[in-house]
Amino acid sequence: MNLKTNQSTQHLITNAQELIGKMCDSRYAYFDPRTQSYKYKLRPVLIIGVEKEKLPCDITVFPISKVSKQENINKEYDYPITQENHKKIKLKYDPSYVRIHKISTIHSNDLSFDYTNYNLSEEYPETMSEILKKYRDFTSSITG
Repeated sequence: MNLKTNQSTQHLITNAQELIGKMCDSRYAYFDPRTQSYKYKLRPVLIIGVEKEKLPCDITVFPISKVSKQENINKEYDYPITQENHKKIKLKYDPSYVRIHKISTIHSNDLSFDYTNYNLSEEYPETMSEILKKYRDFTSSITG
């Protein structure tokens, strides 16, 4: 899969810190059992940390997913993003969930701003604050 990355955005954003709080898409590998091979898909993410001040670098993200089965929703650490409460954000699925307990590290070259491009920190600061509080609660729960 040939994905457009943030080549043009990298020229506009040189300070990686500017990415924190943004929602965008990332290239994710997954195993396709039908073809017995790895494939790639774009998946929305929320950027919460960066490795360095300048790009390119590793980026810490929460994946954003639809959760098809109710029993797979973690009531504590899956944060709902709904059209009703977040009118400016247009995700493919309503609701979509910020999966706070599924933290991941990706490379900045795998980011794309072509489809999903929102600054959650600026547009919905209270939502970003709630998500970060839940993340602190989650890390406290696993570190004791």
